[in-house]
Amino acid sequence: MLNKNIKTHLKVVAVSFAAFLAFQEPLLAEEKPAQQALKLSGVASPKQMAFTGFANEVESLLPAVVNISVVQEVSNSAATNQVITDELPKIFEDFKNQAEGQRKINQKKKVTSDGSGFLISKDGFIVTNNHLVDDASEITASLNDGTKYKAKVVGIDKKTDLALLKIESDKEFKFVKFGDSSKSRIGDWVIVIGNPYGFSGSVSVGIVSAKGRDIANGQSNEFIQTDAAINKGNSGGPMFNLKGEVIGVSTAIISPSGGNVGIGFATPSSIAAQIIKQLKDQGEVTRGWLGVSVQDVTPEIAESMKMEKVRGAFVVEVTRDGPAEKAGILPTDIIIKFDDQDINEMKMLPKTVAKTPIGKDSKITIIRRGKVKILNIKVSKLKDEETKPVEVKQPTAKKPMFKPTAQILGIGLVEFSEKLKKEKNVNIDGLFVADVAIKSEAAEKGVLIGDIILSANQVPIKSLEDLRKAVEESKKTTKKLFLFIKRANANYAIVLATN
Repeated sequence: MLNKNIKTHLKVVAVSFAAFLAFQEPLLAEEKPAQQALKLSGVASPKQMAFTGFANEVESLLPAVVNISVVQEVSNSAATNQVITDELPKIFEDFKNQAEGQRKINQKKKVTSDGSGFLISKDGFIVTNNHLVDDASEITASLNDGTKYKAKVVGIDKKTDLALLKIESDKEFKFVKFGDSSKSRIGDWVIVIGNPYGFSGSVSVGIVSAKGRDIANGQSNEFIQTDAAINKGNSGGPMFNLKGEVIGVSTAIISPSGGNVGIGFATPSSIAAQIIKQLKDQGEVTRGWLGVSVQDVTPEIAESMKMEKVRGAFVVEVTRDGPAEKAGILPTDIIIKFDDQDINEMKMLPKTVAKTPIGKDSKITIIRRGKVKILNIKVSKLKDEETKPVEVKQPTAKKPMFKPTAQILGIGLVEFSEKLKKEKNVNIDGLFVADVAIKSEAAEKGVLIGDIILSANQVPIKSLEDLRKAVEESKKTTKKLFLFIKRANANYAIVLATN
């Protein structure tokens, strides 16, 4: 009886094991090509990563990651003091004032800061962040094997915070290549290697948390967000995919504490690779330029202009003698297409133009007074001017300077006489805002005394009668009046209800 039970049990085990093998056979067969690829490339497959970790991959990448040590001359007013004193409560005001006085001592001293970088060629070209090496008097690159080299700056690009360095040696360096960040997906694994807080060769792992992040730091690119640990000292270091390709350059973190909280950002390789190539080839980055300042098209602006949907870049200013002015582009035009690229958002325009070859004859599509127009434009090289959104100044209370001759939509207005033009030192046509009713929509929207109304619904305004006509026409159609206003050296747009 016992023998019979044992035989039965053995049969069950044999059948179960056979079923297990049958279930695993497709998976094992699927892994064979990956194993063959592993032998050829030395890169672990994602499935192997799940079981063996990231050790094999990291081991092959570490020799290409470098620590960057920088010596800079700075004033005695250290950044740490700035943070401490600015956060002091009011009861420590005397101490704060004393500290502020100490800042004014303009002595210079040498300080050392650390960051990260990575080799992209066997002859010693290194990618890092510009903010790390900016104004450096001495730069040292330390490799994973402990060897150190003096590095020189080949080129920098402040807009993307990227820099290219070069070290010299008789030996060939191990290096890594850029991958295509546009192919990475939210949820993909990433490996970050760098020098956080001086701990060289530190590795952290996470995922792509988001793509196309705009962190409003003035840079002209969008970021890859990750939950992989990025800390002070990781700046300029590489973010790898599981193929061992660089898909990002660690650049910034968001952290109330100063340490990693799982929100880090990297400049995508789709941008970094192009910038680094230009720095390597010509020592600088050239970008296309139109000579316009733009802002987002708001739903109110789109409605007042009878647009079917909110899209495009609203032209606020046009640079004198720039490509846009020569092409016939006017303030209040809405750019909806550049060559074959639809401009659905304002930020798409500078990105598209920046990539356009200098001197290229392009087509630009605009909306003006309800009609679509196509203009020819030749892209120039970006200099000090920059296409950027316009910041509208916050309203401040002012007393009336002139007695208004008419009140329209809560705005007290005066026509621009030659005397007034001379007094205000301006030579433009429009209506001068002499007063604003306190409880009016115009006041709520930020119209100020001293503003100059240049146009209404994209039609130039030279008299009070011009504005009255525009108001009456708006009442018959959209019931929205689109005003374009000049304030000091900036322009901005508002929309007021006419009903």
